[in-house]
Amino acid sequence: MKSMLKIPGCIALSVLAANIYCQPLQHVDTLNLDFETVVNGIPARWASTENVSIDSSQSYSGKYSVVLEGDSTHNHRVVTTTIFNGYGGKTISFSGYIKTENVSDGYGCLWMRIDPHGAFDNMGDYGIRGTTDWTKYEITLPFDAEKTTRMVMGGGLTGKGKMWLDNVSIQIDGKDIRTLSPLSLQIRPAECDTVEFAAGSRIANIELNPFRIKNLRDLGMIWGFLKYHHPMITEGNYNWDYELFRILPKIIDVKSKAERDDIFIRWIEGLGEIGTVNPRNTDTLSALQWIKTAGFSPKLTALLRKIQDAPRNENGYYVIPTAVGNPAFQHEHPYDSMKYPDVGYRLLSLYRYWNMIQYFYPYKDIIGESWEEVLKKYIPEIIEAENEEAYLFTMLELAARIHDSHGVLWTANGRVWNRYYGRRQAVPKVDFIQNKAVVTAFYNDSLSRGSELQVGDVITKINGASVKSIVKSRSTITEGSNHPTVLRNIARQILRSNEDTIRVTFVRNRRPMETSLSTYSPQEAYHYFKSIPQIDTCFKMLTPAVGYLCTERYQNTDAPVLWETIKNTKGLIIDLRCNSSNDIQYGLGSYMVSEPTEFVKILAGSTLVPGRFTFMPPLRFGVNTPDYYKGKVIILVNEQSQSNLEFAAMALSQIPGAVVVGSTTAGADGNVSYIDLPGGIKTMISGIGIFYPDGGQTQRVGVRINEIVEPTIEGVKAGRDEVLERAIEILNEK
Repeated sequence: MKSMLKIPGCIALSVLAANIYCQPLQHVDTLNLDFETVVNGIPARWASTENVSIDSSQSYSGKYSVVLEGDSTHNHRVVTTTIFNGYGGKTISFSGYIKTENVSDGYGCLWMRIDPHGAFDNMGDYGIRGTTDWTKYEITLPFDAEKTTRMVMGGGLTGKGKMWLDNVSIQIDGKDIRTLSPLSLQIRPAECDTVEFAAGSRIANIELNPFRIKNLRDLGMIWGFLKYHHPMITEGNYNWDYELFRILPKIIDVKSKAERDDIFIRWIEGLGEIGTVNPRNTDTLSALQWIKTAGFSPKLTALLRKIQDAPRNENGYYVIPTAVGNPAFQHEHPYDSMKYPDVGYRLLSLYRYWNMIQYFYPYKDIIGESWEEVLKKYIPEIIEAENEEAYLFTMLELAARIHDSHGVLWTANGRVWNRYYGRRQAVPKVDFIQNKAVVTAFYNDSLSRGSELQVGDVITKINGASVKSIVKSRSTITEGSNHPTVLRNIARQILRSNEDTIRVTFVRNRRPMETSLSTYSPQEAYHYFKSIPQIDTCFKMLTPAVGYLCTERYQNTDAPVLWETIKNTKGLIIDLRCNSSNDIQYGLGSYMVSEPTEFVKILAGSTLVPGRFTFMPPLRFGVNTPDYYKGKVIILVNEQSQSNLEFAAMALSQIPGAVVVGSTTAGADGNVSYIDLPGGIKTMISGIGIFYPDGGQTQRVGVRINEIVEPTIEGVKAGRDEVLERAIEILNEK
């Protein structure tokens, strides 16, 4: 997520030669560090996730602050700004005043990242919890002015509660950035070409027929291919969004295949020389096979194949690698002032997303359908999207097709989702147990007293619609690597509404019943998820010989103290059925093995050769030590175990004798890459592939489980944790 730093003095030019650059006239303060400039309810020059807004009732100084509101341990709220490097120096500091209210099951923080291959800090070891008054915090990172392309920073909240941020400051080598003059860096022509289509693509309508759909599909594929392969584009010599709008009318009006290919050839040749070709054995890459099979003329095919191997820098203008190997997409303008982009910008959204997946998604081969056919299918759907909601839901449906639990899609303030699902929330917490919508807890105990529902009740209808029909209609627009995770995500929204009440039909003891549930605003309900299990500390002894660790409250700084208690136990249960951002395998996990132990292989893409993926050396955890844990380890997982928790499960499962107990995990592991789309849409993907050392897959299928144990409705009614019970039984077995 990013907001573009405006370069004053740039002039708009349609096409610029490779050796021409525009220069900024002088530096001005456009960073809005005090949040006093507001656009559409969020601070100008900043980007944000859902549930981040301007607050006029709380501020450290001035009229406004930014408030981040968390209602679940599984959500991350972020407000962020991006500085594209134009400054000398050795260190950058980011500070701000923070106030919190009831932050739990996570923490509030400042965060900052240096791209590419740079440093990162999110206050992971000293995040802010509980209720605190305005306090100044600061983080500092080193950076190499010559190698740094951008510095991304902001405030973040994981878990539950509220966090306010105000009066942030950015300093380079101890000097306020607003007092510094940018270096005389070359400003790329792409950054100067910003005016011609600022008000729209000038494409009002496209009448579709099979010939035109195919041409638009071919355009999208060629446009994306050039974006990541042609050196004149990867160097930032073209605003590639705008170039799409310049070529689109010609392709729309073309009358024959020969005419179309000729337009493509002249377009490509007009981009400039590509330099000396360096063969890279790219002919076998699956991402490029369409060049051979699309039916292009021999001349166009030869031209595209030549560009495959064109010289280019791995740190491109539109994508760069990160230190861990996932792609960082940059200079992707969100066009967030366009709530309902016109047809040209909607096609841009489709093309941008499709090509990011085509070249940089490590799991494209297991999507389960032809990605080329997906592009063809969505061209008419995106063109015919008749309003903001239709456009957003089309993109949401597209994102859901990659089957990635990381692939959530959101907009500023959740405007469309609030209209669709509702801003208000009933207090019962619903989970799918044995494929039925079951009340498992209440978000707020005091408000739940007026509800006729009880834990264990099975909800069958909501406002007259069957739960089965709701699941069917929402499954196509709900992210999830597998069915249990899709159900998990549907359950989180199923009792939202814009009305004051929800009519619910439910079954209790085989008897159908009805009731009306009151709904509440997030502020009224304070509807926070109850943890599984609910304990005040990360660790407790279940018996004198068996320890229990809940990673939701675990910090790696706890490991030395915990070890003194754990080392003499007969068994240890590690519960990964919750939220955690701590790499337990590198903390307590280091005490669990006798030597460094391989647990994962990472498949990373290439920004130099888009579409190529290679395995990095296996990762290890643990150290050489004779003083390691001799007891038995049980690891608990379910659909709540996602990403970092799956990563931890893969490591902990390598402990000798370890047993993984539970049900299918979320099947989405690896560092995420964020994507901006027109209309202020934000989404993300699993940016690297995560595999077991033997090559075993985790994406979509989840981590390996030794014993499947799933909760039952009867168990929920009785207040039992059947997965934990089975873990204890295993430890007690001879």
